[in-house]
Amino acid sequence: MGNIGKLTAILYPLIGTTLAGILFTVGLATPSMANNKTMLIGLAALGFAVSLPFSWWVAKKVSALTKNR
Repeated sequence: MGNIGKLTAILYPLIGTTLAGILFTVGLATPSMANNKTMLIGLAALGFAVSLPFSWWVAKKVSALTKNR
């Protein structure tokens, strides 16, 4: 596992919970979705799923910026 993989593993819990929390909050703030528990769980799961490639992208950018140090 290279530097990007290690950074992704470190960043994924941070970015995953943030995106899941944001989407869950959006679901709670939307009146048509606020009482639908399945939709809220789905939004949180979507946040975790989307955060994996996003974490990899952030790790790649961080690795590129710190390569010469």
